[in-house]
Amino acid sequence: MCVPGAASLSAQNRPNETVRTISTRSDGSYVAPYLPVGHYQVTVEASGFKKFVGADIILNVNDHRIVDVTLQLGSVSETVTVEESPVAVDLDTSEAAGLVNGTQVRELALATRNYEQLLVLSLA
Repeated sequence: MCVPGAASLSAQNRPNETVRTISTRSDGSYVAPYLPVGHYQVTVEASGFKKFVGADIILNVNDHRIVDVTLQLGSVSETVTVEESPVAVDLDTSEAAGLVNGTQVRELALATRNYEQLLVLSLA
């Protein structure tokens, strides 16, 4: 069900409890850019609909997560909780493009141990 501009979405980072709140666009879609890495709980509320709660959504570096929300008719006091993990969308051709873990950083042969060299390598 499309709720253009009327639904309020909040993404709560579970470890530090910070919350970002946004509204849906005119077509009912939403985007929450620049969220820090972490475990999130997504809550969507709109007048005349049950509250939607998506729990344990893991966001890593360079992830583009899609959380499809279906609001059901009902009162705001009723809640629909989804415990399923959202789908990760791969926007690049390689599966782990741009991700560098700690082991890879330690084992890279950087002449000066300058982190800026690591950035240049990831953009190449």
